[in-house]
Amino acid sequence: MAVAQLLSWPAKDPAVTEMQTKIWRDRIASAAKVVEQAIDRGEATRNTDPRFIIELLVAPIHWRVLVLNEQLEPDLPAKLAQAVMDGVQRPR
Repeated sequence: MAVAQLLSWPAKDPAVTEMQTKIWRDRIASAAKVVEQAIDRGEATRNTDPRFIIELLVAPIHWRVLVLNEQLEPDLPAKLAQAVMDGVQRPR
């Protein structure tokens, strides 16, 4: 219940919503640079959408923590990264 209340809080205060949106957009843009570098190095195809890749990596973590209230396995980030890279790597 506390998480649901916390997540609904920004909707009640436009200033908080604006601040939260800016913070998340900035964080996504920063993380997307890593994906852009992978594209530049030829490790990911040119049609890879950096923002979408970041969303693919972050969403399962948020889902497990915020919705399912589960602990994360230590190897989950590596598993997610490998699954995403398997989908965007250029064929060799």
